[in-house]
Amino acid sequence: MDILENIILQPFIFIPLISTPFFIIMAVVMLFYPPKTIGLIGYRTPRSMENGQEVWDFAQKYSAKQFLLFQTIYLFTTVLTFIHFSNPVYAWLLAIALNIIFAIIPIITTERKLKSKFTK
Repeated sequence: MDILENIILQPFIFIPLISTPFFIIMAVVMLFYPPKTIGLIGYRTPRSMENGQEVWDFAQKYSAKQFLLFQTIYLFTTVLTFIHFSNPVYAWLLAIALNIIFAIIPIITTERKLKSKFTK
């Protein structure tokens, strides 16, 4: 019970616990309802928007899967971070660093997959 009280009393944990499920829901929506045309919404990088509709469609689904995976991992690692560290400042700093890392990795993996699949 002491660990649970420690988590609940740390106000910093609520930001990742609220924002991360939002991003997970958005990734699920993008996975099942990806944007059909190249526009303002979706995974928009120069590589995903070049070479036509096939590349765009693939990039939307693949990036949604990657973001879903890494945001789920981030949610669990953030909870573990706040359980492990008694000092909320250290937990918060680590949570921010993990957030940046888990936001960049899906972009890198998607770009690599697009390059390997669609570059001649």
